[in-house]
Amino acid sequence: MQRSFRHKKKFGQNFLTDPALLDKIARLCPPGPAALEIGAGAGALTRALANRFPLVAALEIDRDLAPLLEANLAGCDHVHLAFADARKLDFDAYMADLGASQYAIVANLPYYITTPLLMQAVEENQGAEDMIFMVQKEVADRLAAQPGSKSYGAVTVAVQYRCQVDLALQVGRKAFTPPPEVDSTVVRLKRRPPEIPTDPTAFRQTVRAAFSQRRKTLRNSLKATSLAADHLDRALAACAIDPTRRAETLSVNEFAQLSKALYPPEKG
Repeated sequence: MQRSFRHKKKFGQNFLTDPALLDKIARLCPPGPAALEIGAGAGALTRALANRFPLVAALEIDRDLAPLLEANLAGCDHVHLAFADARKLDFDAYMADLGASQYAIVANLPYYITTPLLMQAVEENQGAEDMIFMVQKEVADRLAAQPGSKSYGAVTVAVQYRCQVDLALQVGRKAFTPPPEVDSTVVRLKRRPPEIPTDPTAFRQTVRAAFSQRRKTLRNSLKATSLAADHLDRALAACAIDPTRRAETLSVNEFAQLSKALYPPEKG
């Protein structure tokens, strides 16, 4: 049955088949009540998760995989398989319907939708305390980057603001069927409270504007917020941030302080 399946490039289908590697990935998740897998593929990682979690919700967009998944997941009665586009789901609500308010997310993310899905998981779903993502090595380096490096950007800041980032495993392209054109890294994200709490929308707007034109000074980039120039100057001065710096030199906490200065909470 597996031989009759044709991998589809449009879905970024590169399946892991090494049982030892699959077990390592599953074990990166601390014990918990439930796991949500994004992209079940052929079900190999799903089975590894089923050995560790009393409830596994597996999402898959390709309905052509149904016969293969049903065969490979036979006997796994605690696995809930759904054919759906993960980008259109509220993960917290979906898992709550299955009886899990807290859960881990595990995903071998297709490279073409890595950033949108990752940000959806991190920004919108508070029930996901632990997240294990297989991503392109370049993306992993970006998530773990430090200020001042070329890899440091808006996604870096958004993820590190909410999560501890650990590069857990390096995975060569030969571990996949079919092999992708790049190497991969398994990234472990542990949700934690921000050191400097701020309004999520304000934080997002500040970071996106700051990185909208990387080569420009921070003050010029922040014009994308449409805030008055004198307000920008006062906010930067209040945070003791030199307006001639560039976005990639600011720490996550500096971005948080700046967003609060740019968008101060309304006095009630």
